[in-house]
Amino acid sequence: MNKMDRSNANFTNAIESVRNKLCAIPLPVQYPLGMGKEFTGVCDLVTMDILKWNQSNCGYECEAVDSCMSVSQDMLNEVKLARSRLIEEVAMHSNEAMAKMFAAEDNTLSPDELLYFIRKLTHSCSVVPVLCGSALKNKGIQPLMDAMLYFLPSPAHRRANHLPAVVHKLCAFVFKVIHSHQRGPVVFVRLYSGCLRPHSNIYNMSRKCRERVNRLLQVFADELKEVTEMTEGNIAAIVGLKNTYTGDVLVTSADVASAAEKEGAMTGGEHFLKGLEAPEPVFFRTIETFSAVEQQDLEHALRALSREDPSLKVSTDPDSRQMILSGMGELHLDIVCDRIRRDFNVSVTLGAVQVSYREAPSIAASRSGHVDRTVGSQRHCISIMLKLTPVEDEGPIRDVEFAKTVGVVDKPVLEAVTHGILQACSRGPLLSFPVINAKISVEKLSITQNSSPAMAQVCAIECMAKLLSGSELILLEPVMTVEVRLQILCKVLGNICSYHQIVT
Repeated sequence: MNKMDRSNANFTNAIESVRNKLCAIPLPVQYPLGMGKEFTGVCDLVTMDILKWNQSNCGYECEAVDSCMSVSQDMLNEVKLARSRLIEEVAMHSNEAMAKMFAAEDNTLSPDELLYFIRKLTHSCSVVPVLCGSALKNKGIQPLMDAMLYFLPSPAHRRANHLPAVVHKLCAFVFKVIHSHQRGPVVFVRLYSGCLRPHSNIYNMSRKCRERVNRLLQVFADELKEVTEMTEGNIAAIVGLKNTYTGDVLVTSADVASAAEKEGAMTGGEHFLKGLEAPEPVFFRTIETFSAVEQQDLEHALRALSREDPSLKVSTDPDSRQMILSGMGELHLDIVCDRIRRDFNVSVTLGAVQVSYREAPSIAASRSGHVDRTVGSQRHCISIMLKLTPVEDEGPIRDVEFAKTVGVVDKPVLEAVTHGILQACSRGPLLSFPVINAKISVEKLSITQNSSPAMAQVCAIECMAKLLSGSELILLEPVMTVEVRLQILCKVLGNICSYHQIVT
């Protein structure tokens, strides 16, 4: 449970939420000492030790202060109750634990026995151990890493059965990508089989492209040492890969990849070859720079971070032209934004996504336009008359009609006029949103013999922009159909009706 230092944090409610919404059986192995601003540490319910963090060094040091017996009487009662519930929950899902508990003189389990049974129940997916802390202040990080060692299964207990096509050839999984100012993108891989050497060509199965290994590095904590070969089972860092992302699978060649895909389809092992599939984003924000000069640096930073984190998505809204950043939650995007400022030195801000409106005419209108310009020694003279007619539920404007009164005009000129009109309709005069539900026709068009199609397009853009500005346009809000299934209707129905929504 993260964010225990936030206001209104409630550990008990969070546990019940896991039980009810995730349909899991949570097993709290820690109990928070205070919540919200009063959160100071945790009590280990297995060993009954108090764990606190030194904030003078950002919480990097964790120490067991003393026994839980030194806390206040109210807190001691809560901790004892939480530990008894922990033992009861373990005994309820393990007959062996229940037998041990009843055989003991005090009808309880020792810390070692409790660790053993929690680990066993976790391996069988019967329960889910729950810890608490605050990741922002590094509170609870060390016990969480220890719990991973105590409770989660070790890779040594299960050996993956690789496909025959990659047993004796290179097969590596990219589990991390970082960007170094000195080396550029550094790709960390785990070798499942085969060996890897520098200056060799490999194939990315996930991206369907070839890559070249420029340098091969061995990892020693935060130090990287250049080596000439890495064999299966090791972790290596590769420099020089240009199109490899976190979660990709690397093999020797395209032929090996093709053979492995065929074998995977027949044996059901194709999931091994797909690599990491990122979940769909659930949280969206716009991201902007304070200066247009930094826009290119922002795009470079987002490309780099997208390689590191496949769950981070970047897109551009076609209507508002806003850059949309999407991820797994508010904290996720806040961390990304902080990294852009800190690591790439780009000042950015996150904002709300703009609602995608549309603009539509309410009455018919017409307008004439004229362009008479001299470019160099060439005179361009174009006259045009446009008519705008509202149409119910027509949708986006995709074409322009030419009346019979237009006469014979060269095809390049007609295409330029059409393109100019559609370009002007892409940004309406109200809020610069596309104009829809309208029919546009060219009633008159005259152009001198030496006038260029580009000048005809300019004339069409100017005339259409004036026509839209002088017309009575209305702003259309997005409409959505939502199906809601409820058992208690009255309260929800009243809330929906208060927003003037249509209920069927």
